[in-house]
Amino acid sequence: MRMTASIAVLGGGHGVAAVLAALRDAPVELTAIVTTADDGGSSGDLRRRFGGPAVGDLRRSLIALSDGTNLLATVMSRPLETSYGRHPVGNLLIQSLMDSLGDLESSTRWLGEWLGSSPTPAAG
Repeated sequence: MRMTASIAVLGGGHGVAAVLAALRDAPVELTAIVTTADDGGSSGDLRRRFGGPAVGDLRRSLIALSDGTNLLATVMSRPLETSYGRHPVGNLLIQSLMDSLGDLESSTRWLGEWLGSSPTPAAG
């Protein structure tokens, strides 16, 4: 009987996304625990304006877990100039999904399906 290794990645920022991208195709059960407490950059600005969690590190992680050819992942990385300032489309999309679906978990699940990463976020 072959056992699958389990790996948990904990943190935020560019480092977690890089580790997730490196492990994306590995034959492991991968768990990512990504901070939503950032207060800088686009995430911090959106957090101050709209409340709720900071989503930039989550966006990077979701993109890292996609297969690299997904058009949605490409679009989510691109910055967009808005009346709120310059923000990655993915941060704005996650914010809008949270407003539409009611919470970060539902938004993450929806995006994960569209990105092909099928995350199962943990509440807490």
